[in-house]
Parts: sequence; C-alpha cells; structure tokens
Amino acid sequence: MTNTILNSANNIPQIQCDKIIDTKSNLNSELFKELMALLDLDSSIHDTSFNLIDERLLARRNGIAHGENRKRFPLDKEEYYDIHVRIVQIMDDLATQIKDSAINKSYRKASDNETDLVYEEPTEMSIPIG
Repeated sequence: MTNTILNSANNIPQIQCDKIIDTKSNLNSELFKELMALLDLDSSIHDTSFNLIDERLLARRNGIAHGENRKRFPLDKEEYYDIHVRIVQIMDDLATQIKDSAINKSYRKASDNETDLVYEEPTEMSIPIG
C-alpha cells in the first residue's frame, strides 16, 4: 500500500471539476444557497445580501444582456460603488468561510473526523500470524 502511494506521488490525478460547481451562467441567491450547502457552509450570514444579488445585480445584468432598454436599469456612480463594495465584501466573507472550513476541517463528515488515520507502531499482538 505504501509503495502504491509513493509510486503514484508523481502522478497528479486528473479530476474533471468543470461540472462539480455549475452556476448555470447566472448566480442568484437560490443557487448561491445550494452551492453553500454543497460546500457545507452556512449561507444565512449572506441573507441580507440576497436582494442585492437578485435585484440590483442579476436583474440588471440580465436585462442589459437580453437587450432591454438600458434606461430601465439606471446606474449612477454612487450605486455602482455601493454594489461593488458589497459584492467584494460577500466574496471576502465567503473566502473567510472557506479558509475557516479548511483550517478547522469542518468540511469533513462526522465519520471522517472520528477515523483520522494515525500510524501506530505494530506490537506483537497486532502482527498477523501466517
């Protein structure tokens, strides 16, 4: 087993990850919650941002992208700045959640936490005979 691991150390696994997280081209609050659940992260700290995501950002983006009259989606410098600052804050908060999950290993299932692999020196009692 050890030789298998050591011999495969130079073989980097090829993982198809382009289908693991699919934003379906438009990240809305419902999809955001689904992705947070997939990562086992608490989305409730972002609840106050869902209107911003759905109405101020996504609705505007979709309307403009689909050729609707730009006058229906006015955006002055102050509002742009407010949206920008809040979206960057959401991204920073999300990055912190992901880092904390990695550091605390809270992403692991309970059964994973209970069975951490620890090397123990074999004793006479643990060595299989014949």
